[in-house]
Amino acid sequence: MTTNFTNIELEGYSVPFRKDFTAHSSGLLCYTSTQLTSKRLLDLESALVHSIWVEIKYAHERLLLCAVYRPPSTADAFWNNFNICIEKALDICNKIIIVGDINEDQLNPSNNHLKDILLINDLSNVITQPTRVIDNSSTLIDPIIVTQNFTILDSGVLDVPHNISDHKATYISISFTNISPSIVTRKIWFYKRGDYNKMNDLIREFNWDVLNTHSTNEACILFTNTITEFMQQCVPSKEVTIRRSDKP
Repeated sequence: MTTNFTNIELEGYSVPFRKDFTAHSSGLLCYTSTQLTSKRLLDLESALVHSIWVEIKYAHERLLLCAVYRPPSTADAFWNNFNICIEKALDICNKIIIVGDINEDQLNPSNNHLKDILLINDLSNVITQPTRVIDNSSTLIDPIIVTQNFTILDSGVLDVPHNISDHKATYISISFTNISPSIVTRKIWFYKRGDYNKMNDLIREFNWDVLNTHSTNEACILFTNTITEFMQQCVPSKEVTIRRSDKP
């Protein structure tokens, strides 16, 4: 296993947890913020070779994060080992997030290996869109699996340049507790689901000349309030109660 991380370190993140599968290709990396306390759980990895398990602590709570890869030619024994690994993880912590490439299309109703594991362990996959789209196929093989006790703010897929990967990137945003937390309420906007044709129509039809009849400060306030009102009509949102640090 290579131990020189100089060329893959990221500012604001700890030295990544790394597992190489061969000398020349394939492997896993897991980055965690320097603001979090994290440690690798090698005992869990012994049950599932192609995985990295990390314990992340925040305030007085913790979660387990797993990055997993299932090679396409892997025998069905993988699924039994995967289930054993999840059961062991749940004995340690009741908050788990699993990400990675499992090479089983979750859009194909005949594929039930992962779905059965999720059902047995009361887990869910928050990714519903295809994650690998090529000329003749569209598959969901990169799920994000979570326990039911997370407050999920957003999740989905992001396009990746084809010269980097033929997979889309997946992401999840969860409500997170920081050190010295205080309770706050904030509005979360789901911009990907916005009706921007309607937004353009509202902007085009509004009489912006009215701004010229006000002072600069008043015009600024009117403009901001008008755009905010348009957003409320066109972009879905919800109020979420979260905890944040009192520190700046």
